[in-house]
Amino acid sequence: MIKRLSIIPILFLTTTVCWCCTIFCARDQHGQMWAGNNEDFYWYNFSTHIQIVTETDSTLAFIFFDYPNNNFPQGGINEAGLFFDINLVEASEVKNVPFKKVFPGSSSDLMLHMLGRCKSVHEVIELFDSYSLSEMNTAQIHLADKQGNKGIITADSSWLSTQSFQVSTNYNLCHKDDDYKRCWRYPIATSLLKNSEPSFELFSQICDSTAQRQGAFTIYSNVHNLTTGEIWLYYAWNYNNPYKTSFKEMTQLGDTTILFRDLFPEQPVVQAYNKYKSYGFKSGLDVLKNIRNLALRKEKLKLISLDALFLFDFLLQSGRIETTDDDDLISEIIDASDDTELLMLITNQKVSQHNKEMARKKLESIQKSRFNDTLALLAVASIGFIVILIFAFKRKTNKQLTNAKNE
Repeated sequence: MIKRLSIIPILFLTTTVCWCCTIFCARDQHGQMWAGNNEDFYWYNFSTHIQIVTETDSTLAFIFFDYPNNNFPQGGINEAGLFFDINLVEASEVKNVPFKKVFPGSSSDLMLHMLGRCKSVHEVIELFDSYSLSEMNTAQIHLADKQGNKGIITADSSWLSTQSFQVSTNYNLCHKDDDYKRCWRYPIATSLLKNSEPSFELFSQICDSTAQRQGAFTIYSNVHNLTTGEIWLYYAWNYNNPYKTSFKEMTQLGDTTILFRDLFPEQPVVQAYNKYKSYGFKSGLDVLKNIRNLALRKEKLKLISLDALFLFDFLLQSGRIETTDDDDLISEIIDASDDTELLMLITNQKVSQHNKEMARKKLESIQKSRFNDTLALLAVASIGFIVILIFAFKRKTNKQLTNAKNE
């Protein structure tokens, strides 16, 4: 979720408002501290990246995750084992403004200052107690450190958690209500943490179980052992093949930026996306045809289609959602897809009348086909039921005749 933007209800994707990101942390029985996160967005974006910043005489080394041209850390970790990520929540009133200083820079500068100088959750809370969060009134900062501390910061509150684990989605945990329980992801993560020992396997399971695959979309997931510095990264909903690295290995690369997709060159969806960007959408489709599992192929096609359809930079500049003006590309997307959510989405966007009509007709055709399939299944089931009745009737009749003969 792009935290420096105000909340944008994604009614263009679904009939209900949906805000995203799932963050969780816990300490295992050996004293090791774990943290994990799913980064979700309104549509899939293949240009998310990892920024590596090495230490200086006055600052710690750290890494953070971000979107292209956004310049705001979405989450990150530093060499002291301090982890953070951010949920998007409903705007809160900023409290104690007259008693707080204004940070000499942007909200992004404040987050980078936190990563470069704070070594614990306590230090972060002290930092934000000193500075106003007026530019981040829709942010909920989820914190953890390798000493086992956990905390939450919002515009109106902050706290240190005393529970054995901490889960946050897109409801303000500092408010005294149970709104957060309405999120389908929250009870899944909570239940798994209550009933299992924290581990890499458990945190990977939580990432997979709470990944958004409809309406909003999980772009990447990360699991951290804050004690050892180990890091596991997941991409494009593939939770079977993580990219395994460590904080030390990453910072040894020096000050640099790494595209997430470049860490997963063997993934067919990455190969297809790269081919599409170099040679056109249909070339990307040719790569996807190598995926034998039809459902998986359709899933990856949807990710590429969403990235191609929406203009990310326009959203950053204007705060508004806009589709590409490439009518031929949109036609190719419609022609290739039978995903009803995607087709319905296109009919509700500012695309050419030709493409709107093309998407509408294909949507109607799919719905009609599915209706006919349902009727066919009902017909088969009815025939099967009749055959069973006839068989049962004959069996009962034969039994009666046999009994009559014996008498």
